[in-house]
Amino acid sequence: MTPSTGSTERAARYFPFRTGPDADRIIRDAPDTDRDQQCRAVRLTSRHTRAMATARPLWLPPPILIALCIGTGFWWIAALGTAVCALACVILYGIAKRARDDIRLLDGTVGIPIPDDLVKEVMTTGKAMHALAVLHQRAPIGGGLDEGLSHHRREIVTLNSRYTDHLHLARRHWVRGDMPRWRDTAQRLPVIANEVSKLVDSIILFADHDF
Repeated sequence: MTPSTGSTERAARYFPFRTGPDADRIIRDAPDTDRDQQCRAVRLTSRHTRAMATARPLWLPPPILIALCIGTGFWWIAALGTAVCALACVILYGIAKRARDDIRLLDGTVGIPIPDDLVKEVMTTGKAMHALAVLHQRAPIGGGLDEGLSHHRREIVTLNSRYTDHLHLARRHWVRGDMPRWRDTAQRLPVIANEVSKLVDSIILFADHDF
């Protein structure tokens, strides 16, 4: 990927997984000296996406092969096909995990470029996601709050994925020099904050009813 260097729009660096005061989570009007690392993070994100997209369909052939070959003399085809698919999945999931770990490291060291004038909106979303994580960490096991979190687990996973996907997409647009899409992606983050707020209310309401 060839990075673009034509933009003059001010960019901050946001560190989504840091805790503590705002000053530790954002660098305003950051110098454009980390572009190589940002490009590397984009490549790693693409690698992770490709590995996961390739691995998921590989779980489908084994049960089909087993269903077709069971009770016949071709059971070895099912066994071989299952072994090949399983090995491929292990390799691909390993690639995806290493890429995800490296992305997380870069998120925490070089940060994610966001429009400098949208820092407040982006950080509001980050604080909402952090509050949801804290709620999960502090919920007593087996209590009403824990059950509420379990009841809404799918929504929580979806919101977490959308949050990180939006941040990484913003980084991709910034690296490519597509400033309109970069800004548009960052502006959509507060929508997630509103959804998180509603979800937290639903979790607490579920816990209260259970109690």
